[in-house]
Amino acid sequence: MPLNKERVMLLIEALESGRFKQGRFRLRATMGDSKLFCCLGVACELAVEHGIISPAVYHEEGRYTYDGRTSVLPDKVANWYGFDGRAPSIPFDSEREDDLRRRHSGRVQMISLNDDYGKSFKEIAQALRYALSVEEPPE
Repeated sequence: MPLNKERVMLLIEALESGRFKQGRFRLRATMGDSKLFCCLGVACELAVEHGIISPAVYHEEGRYTYDGRTSVLPDKVANWYGFDGRAPSIPFDSEREDDLRRRHSGRVQMISLNDDYGKSFKEIAQALRYALSVEEPPE
């Protein structure tokens, strides 16, 4: 399934907006008064805003789920964006990311960018922009 360019652009804009505070290892969590989201949690929040899934459900210790998922996308959300699964992988500019190139074959999971490599939301948005540029069908 090809990426839905308009919806991925919504995600890019949200990641760049400063509206969401970045967290790790969970779609959404709370720490004190702060709401924290991983990049896929931001994708879920946009899906909630567009009526694709129900709002997150709070569980113990500041943990939330979206359609029963805590760390990967619900299927409805992955399909809405045109991602390749619940833990979507995207192409990246391997010439600029030597460590990523050594560990991956031209694609990397968004979860890894957020959690393992500590990329900022703006850097993940840049990777998504690159993914859109290389996955566009030829005209």
